[in-house]
Amino acid sequence: MSGGSNEEWETTLEDCRKDRSIPDAYPIKPFQLTSDHKPDSDTEMMRILESGGCIKKKCEKGIKHGPYRIYKLTESVPGLATSRTIGDKIARQVGVICDPEISTHDLEFQQDEFVIIATDGL
Repeated sequence: MSGGSNEEWETTLEDCRKDRSIPDAYPIKPFQLTSDHKPDSDTEMMRILESGGCIKKKCEKGIKHGPYRIYKLTESVPGLATSRTIGDKIARQVGVICDPEISTHDLEFQQDEFVIIATDGL
């Protein structure tokens, strides 16, 4: 895909994040361009619940901890903390999808000195 000469295309799948980030010494402030696909976000939660999934935190000795995770109603699987992933057959049964979120952003060449593209793992 390609846009105009001042356009940037991005695709987000799973728990990836892309930020415009610059150290505090610079007058430019960071601007987050994407959001994580978490089970407890409104749109992701609706799809998961409508597919028969359950969203809850892990519980050990009566204490809930960690991020919200996706489970089957009657089983403790898959236990994912992300609502989009590739190739997980069990998770697909409870509304986890592999569809990317695609958006465009106009580049501001006078302000955008650089872009950091990173993920916590693929």
